[in-house]
Amino acid sequence: MAEYKNIGEVPDVAKKSIVASMFPPNEEEKKSFCLERCTPPLKRRKTFKEDPFVFLTKDDARWKDIANHYGIQEAFPYQNLLGRTNEIEKKRTLYFVSDAVKDFLVCNQDKVKVINAGLRMFGRVETKFEQCRFRMSQDGVKAILPFLTKRVVEVDAEDLLKIMLSNEGHENYPREKLNCDERLSGLDSGSVILVSSRNGVKRAVCAWMGAKTIAPYISKEERIHVCRMLGYDTSEMENAVWSRRQSKAVHNRSLAKAQRADEQGSSEGRTEVKESESGATELKDVNNGETCENGLSSSKEQGKGDCA
Repeated sequence: MAEYKNIGEVPDVAKKSIVASMFPPNEEEKKSFCLERCTPPLKRRKTFKEDPFVFLTKDDARWKDIANHYGIQEAFPYQNLLGRTNEIEKKRTLYFVSDAVKDFLVCNQDKVKVINAGLRMFGRVETKFEQCRFRMSQDGVKAILPFLTKRVVEVDAEDLLKIMLSNEGHENYPREKLNCDERLSGLDSGSVILVSSRNGVKRAVCAWMGAKTIAPYISKEERIHVCRMLGYDTSEMENAVWSRRQSKAVHNRSLAKAQRADEQGSSEGRTEVKESESGATELKDVNNGETCENGLSSSKEQGKGDCA
């Protein structure tokens, strides 16, 4: 992904889709615009306090642990990694942003309310895992892969497909049945990146490796996409996902319909039927308190004469 700071950096072939108005004005243009005249004073509204965007600082202890474990080169801009809390021990996820996004967040954190930002790159391991406190996330694999020197294993398409399909039954695949088991045996348990090529297309998948098994650490949709790229017929997998979504949608609609029926029933008036002292049937409308004999309605639309 290329970034351009001004229109002069945009190549000629891209100037049809990227125009000068997409860039912020320079200093001369700012003076001619007289922006101070058209910017009213901002009134702060009372809003919920969002967790701040806290970037990793230089020589961060957590980053040293991550960099050593995954062999990340020094050229990687780790100070573009951020968390959503000031408390280090509660920082469960690290997101990666570009330089431009980082500048925007730092300069506008008190002015603009930003809900989410960045690619999820590392997630904290909740179990007692001594090698590294953070595992890799599939969302950020493509961005960090060129900087990794450890825990990246080349596997053939056959092995990768076996690992992808094993997760269909929510089971980890035995490593001893893989051709790449010898290469995996040289690594400690934990997060690994499996790289496979097919028809000139390279695919990187984040996985979790145990002592004897391995499993992909990706979403269902991503797993279907990887299997399709490996030449596998994913029709049954797609139908299964679609069926589960349909069942969930039908269930949610049924719950909503039942809730509306309950609300409608509670708002309608209740009608009681009882026997009068003379033996005639009386129909009593609880809402307006009127009573009519001989089973006649007491609504105001029929008039008082109906009760004679």
